[in-house]
Amino acid sequence: MKNKILIGIVIFIALAVAVGLVVLSLRGFKNDEKVANYNGVETNYNTVKNNEVGNNVTENQIDTKNASLEELPQSYTIEQAIKDGSFTIMPHAVYNKEYLDDFIEKTKYDAKNRVASSIRIATTTIEGQLILYDLSFDGENYILKRDLTRDEYSANEDRIIETNSDIPENIYTINLKQSENSVNLELDLVAEINQNDNGKNYEDIFIVSYPSNATIYPVAPEFRAEVLEVLDNVMWIKPIENGEGLGDKLLINTQGKDFKVGDTVRVIYTGLIRDTYPAQIDVISVEKFEIYN
Repeated sequence: MKNKILIGIVIFIALAVAVGLVVLSLRGFKNDEKVANYNGVETNYNTVKNNEVGNNVTENQIDTKNASLEELPQSYTIEQAIKDGSFTIMPHAVYNKEYLDDFIEKTKYDAKNRVASSIRIATTTIEGQLILYDLSFDGENYILKRDLTRDEYSANEDRIIETNSDIPENIYTINLKQSENSVNLELDLVAEINQNDNGKNYEDIFIVSYPSNATIYPVAPEFRAEVLEVLDNVMWIKPIENGEGLGDKLLINTQGKDFKVGDTVRVIYTGLIRDTYPAQIDVISVEKFEIYN
């Protein structure tokens, strides 16, 4: 009888442990997609996956800043492009124009010392699909690559990376042209002869444009802040430098990184500040700020 009672107790305990593990597993799954609401600010904080670019990834990390268009993952975002230093066009603003100006100065037809250089350009379609360009100058030709692989609204056969390497330096220059409502980035002909020995006709090449009234950021705006409180994958921060217009505190995503109360962080954002309390911003990246002697 005692043996039967003992066996029954063991079975009961085993079942209880199994049920507990299942419940914990289900709770962990739900937490990946839950929404936090702190003081009226609603924030999604999905658990970071190891293959997401732009987060604190320890496995399969890709150096997106230096990767070729072919090497970039399909999950690459326009926010990551801004962080990587690409000349980036969004509906309300232009980012990293300093790098475009530098490229133009180095490679234009009348440059005092025309040298090899390159730049990545990021923009979106009307539907918001990311389009990337790599524009380079090798000393003899401009080379323009256009990545259309993320345009989900185009036909499958059109989702390709196009390359035009026949843009000779002796007849082309890079220009920013102002029109009534937009600024156009173009590769323009500078020579009267626009036909090569094989009978090919050369034409001006339009690349991208942005609205004349867009806010221009030489580089992506940033500020420093102190971490006030960490809650799961979000945290309250207090701007302490270059935080004009941001108020006394913000709730932002930790992007899967390990921050502690009292840490100083460097936040790069789009520059858009929503008129709420607390203010809300679109964060591009957040990193612990450290001063190296």
